[in-house]
Amino acid sequence: MSPLEDGETLAEDDVMAFSAIVPSVGRPGDLERCLQGIHSASTPAAEVIVVSQAWDIETQEVARRYRCQLVRVTQSGLAHAMYSGAAAARSPIIFFTDDDAVPHRDCFDTVPRLFKDASVGAVAGRDVVHPSPDDSSRFEQAKIA
Repeated sequence: MSPLEDGETLAEDDVMAFSAIVPSVGRPGDLERCLQGIHSASTPAAEVIVVSQAWDIETQEVARRYRCQLVRVTQSGLAHAMYSGAAAARSPIIFFTDDDAVPHRDCFDTVPRLFKDASVGAVAGRDVVHPSPDDSSRFEQAKIA
């Protein structure tokens, strides 16, 4: 499946198509690693949407380098960023990931197929925590806790 072009939408019965949404603020290095993981996945996303604070130029530059759809927001908060990304998505399935996560190469292989079952409304995976070069103090705090 090739990525969506501007203005293109997906057929409602195309349940394998999904949008990957990455809210990000102030962690361009983490975002770059995340987008590398998304773009090297064996099953490609129909579109990749990065949600950025309007003032966060570095995040926007990374999103542009990876040819992501960019949604700029002025209101802070993860919930607002996720909602804004979902509102911009054109695929019937939405995959959210944090900017400091790197999806495994095969993470998208199974998830879209699960939605062929009408009783499935959401699917979640597990996180494997790795230190982030952009915020090592956060990792140290997590290890101590």
